Amino acid sequence: MKSKIIFCLILIFLVGSISAQAVNPLIFTAINDVIQLAPTPNNVPIRSGSTVYVLPETFTRLLGIKSIYNSSLDKLILYKNDRNIAFDLKNGTAMDESGNAVTPAVRRNGKVYVPAKAVCSRFSLNYSYISASSLGGVVRINDGEPAYDDAFFLEKNAETMRNLYMSYHRNYVNEGSGEATQTPDKTDTPVQTKKSVTLAVKCTDGDEADSIISGLTVKNVSAAFYIDERTALDGETIRKIFVSGCDIGILWEGSIEKLEKVNSIIKSQTMTKTNMVLFENAKELTDDVEKELNEAGYKPLSATYNVSGKYQTMVANVKNYMAKRTSARLLFATNEDSVKALSSLITYFRQNNCIINAVSVFD
Repeated sequence: MKSKIIFCLILIFLVGSISAQAVNPLIFTAINDVIQLAPTPNNVPIRSGSTVYVLPETFTRLLGIKSIYNSSLDKLILYKNDRNIAFDLKNGTAMDESGNAVTPAVRRNGKVYVPAKAVCSRFSLNYSYISASSLGGVVRINDGEPAYDDAFFLEKNAETMRNLYMSYHRNYVNEGSGEATQTPDKTDTPVQTKKSVTLAVKCTDGDEADSIISGLTVKNVSAAFYIDERTALDGETIRKIFVSGCDIGILWEGSIEKLEKVNSIIKSQTMTKTNMVLFENAKELTDDVEKELNEAGYKPLSATYNVSGKYQTMVANVKNYMAKRTSARLLFATNEDSVKALSSLITYFRQNNCIINAVSVFD
């Protein structure tokens, strides 16, 4: 009974010095019982019906959960150790590593929000939502048992919450509208070009793959990374490729059994499988092999030009090759020379009005 009286007094204190005109609900976030400062319209939790949603950064910044996002699939994965949740934004679904349905994520003003309670439950975090009267509420997340109950938490943080609320309202809420404003997302307008190249990377070295991914990101270009069995066992490389937005395929190593093994590893790291198979040696892609792979659900292809040699040689050879053609499928190895050559060639392609895409099953 005493705690309920204290709780009511705290709510009165929270609202007490705020006029009726100023009151507009705000949801605070507390991680391990520390109120997150500087709330803005771009980082505060939101509600949809009875569900409270937070940004993925709520879990990745302070709670040890990692995330990867694939823009082409519009899929976000939160993971830690052997647990994960895959949020499929495109289809409005979500499931954990055991295939159990989970409350889907939502998108608001271009940002992805995940269901706070569902994520906490999956990753064994302590969750509560505290209603704080007309100010809004508090999403309270702890990675262990809280040291005290919700009423004492509000008592301890009442003044901080009130000050944050008034600062938020003063800085972001439009007078008369009662609504906070968010910065709209920007989109790029694609440029129409004449020639085209598609890029593939033979990914057999995780360290050099990092350098190529970084270079492509800087240039805002994507490529398809085809991995072998040894590289697949390095789960971190797969996740980095996936989160970069680049596609993942499998290098042909002689059998469908190996393809299936590598595909299982890819699924364990990204919750998706691939049907893209690359033959480094086009002569190995016989009609019989292609038919067998198609029946197994795979889309095999080979490069039209294997880019090799030293950096300057790569650049010169590709320029000469493209001078006589309108399109090409280029395969690069994972090495330092490829990193330099790709950077130089992407600049050259753009200067010469050439479309640059990743190799895909539609090539």
